Amino acid sequence: AGASGPTAAGTVTVTTSTGPVFTRAGSFAYVGVPSISAVQPNIGQQNTVVTINGNELLSGAASASSVTLAGVPTTILANSASEIVVIAGPANNAVQGDVV
Repeated sequence: AGASGPTAAGTVTVTTSTGPVFTRAGSFAYVGVPSISAVQPNIGQQNTVVTINGNELLSGAASASSVTLAGVPTTILANSASEIVVIAGPANNAVQGDVV
């Protein structure tokens, strides 16, 4: 699992069309680009506990609001910037697809 959270906050600068410049130090930080590095197991059925590992999985948010496996909604058990654990929901048919 990689580092989580935003980079160090930097200065915000506003320059108006009439010349005044206003700044505030430590006011904004970019988060890293989210990426999924592993999904284990990568096959299962309803009620399979699935762990998703990666970097910046929450994109700076406090928590994940939803996760789908092959388009099927899951129940989120735990989540952090580097790991999300879910329970696979019911699929009507065998499906393959993306983790979203």
